[in-house]
Amino acid sequence: MDDANQMLVKDVMTKKVITAKPDDSILEIADVMSKNRFHGIPVVSGDKVVGIVTETDFFTKDASRLFLPSFIFFLGKNRIREKLPAVKQAEMEKLMKTQVKDVMSTPCRTVSEEMPVSELLEFFRKTGLTTIPVVNRAENLAGIITLNDILILLKV
Repeated sequence: MDDANQMLVKDVMTKKVITAKPDDSILEIADVMSKNRFHGIPVVSGDKVVGIVTETDFFTKDASRLFLPSFIFFLGKNRIREKLPAVKQAEMEKLMKTQVKDVMSTPCRTVSEEMPVSELLEFFRKTGLTTIPVVNRAENLAGIITLNDILILLKV
């Protein structure tokens, strides 16, 4: 058995996780995701994971129909909406007031920090997810793991 098969998620996860709260502005989270090149940010209430905001959420939810977090941040910080027709201005204003809870995916799939990395690979394969919050025995957020973390570990 090689080292990757013996490792646990807690051995390779990122422990310092940037999180969002349900009432956070989607503009703030778009900025964080864009600047850090994150594909997803866990949404927490206290220490409990209540959802996740991913790149996909920015264009699959009715509240925001835009493709990239960086584009949303750009629109929020520029005066472009003043040049739009009134109907489009109203839509943009609604978008600028959108909160994380309006676009987050819930429930959020999580994995245990005690899960073997070999099982995690199968989890990634079956679910198609690429960013997964990690929880401890108390079901509190303990970290985050991405498919890229595993690929780096395996030197793929």
